[in-house]
Amino acid sequence: MKLGIVVVYLVSEGNEKLLDLHLEHIRRHTDVPYVIYGAAERLRPELRPRLEESSDVRICDLPPTDQRRKYEHAYYLEHLIDTAVSEGSTHVVTLHVDSFPLRDGWAGALAEYLGPSTPFVTINGAFTSCLFFSAEFHRQKRPTLLLSEEELGTEAYRGFADSFPHIPHSGVGYLYLAHQLGLKPAFLSSTNNRIFGDLIFHFGGTVLKDVVAPARSSRFLSPGFGDRFRRIGRRARKFVPAALERRLLAAGLRKHLRRSEMQSLLEQPEGYFRNLEGR
Repeated sequence: MKLGIVVVYLVSEGNEKLLDLHLEHIRRHTDVPYVIYGAAERLRPELRPRLEESSDVRICDLPPTDQRRKYEHAYYLEHLIDTAVSEGSTHVVTLHVDSFPLRDGWAGALAEYLGPSTPFVTINGAFTSCLFFSAEFHRQKRPTLLLSEEELGTEAYRGFADSFPHIPHSGVGYLYLAHQLGLKPAFLSSTNNRIFGDLIFHFGGTVLKDVVAPARSSRFLSPGFGDRFRRIGRRARKFVPAALERRLLAAGLRKHLRRSEMQSLLEQPEGYFRNLEGR
C-alpha cells in the first residue's frame, strides 16, 4: 500500500497545537509508505512553516476559488485526491485537522473493510473526516464529494435521502454514487462520538475557520458560573419566550463545554484520550 493522506489545513487562532497533534499522530501510527497532500491556501502564514518543514507533507499550490465553506473545502479536497492518485497512491484517505489515527496499523485495518461491494469506509455524518478508498475506485467511478443543485432536486436523490437521512455535507456524492451502483459503504461506529472504529479520532466542528472558538482557559466551571447563567436567564425572560430562553442557555453551555474539552485535548492529550476510552 502507498497511502495518500489528503487534508485541507484550516486552524483557528488559539488551536495551533491541534496541527501539531494531528501530524504527530499520523507519524506515530502510520506504518505504510505515505505522503500527506495538504492545501494551505487558508492556513495562517505563521503556521505554514510547520508543514513546509515536514518531510512527509507536500503542500499543493492549487488554483484559487471564490467558493466558501463546504464548497471551498470540497474543491480543495478533490484537487488533492486527484494529485495523490496521479502520483501513485494505491489508497487515499481524507482527514480533517481535528481527525487523526489513534492506533498502529490503522490504514491496513481500514483497507480490510474494502471489497467488491464496499467501495469505501467513512464516518457517518462527517464523511470527509475519514473517507478511505482505493485509487482504482477513484479512477473507475470518478466520484465527486458534493452534488449539484440539479442532482439534489431529482426524484432519484430524494428517494436516496428518504432511505438514508443525512445532511448533504462534503462526501455525500460518494454515498449517492454507491447507492446508484447498488454498493454499500462501511461506516466506522463509535460509542463516544469521538473515537470511530477504535481507529480514528475526530473532534468535530473545527474544519471551517472559526467554527469552534479558540481554546482558552474556561471560566464556566468557576464558582460564579451558575449565578451568571441565572442572571442571564432572568434578563432574557423580559424579551424571549421561556422555551427559547432555555434553548439559548443550553447552546451557551454546550459552547463552553466544547471549549473546555478542546482545552483538555490540546493541553493534556494523553490524559484526554485515556479518559475518553475509560482507561
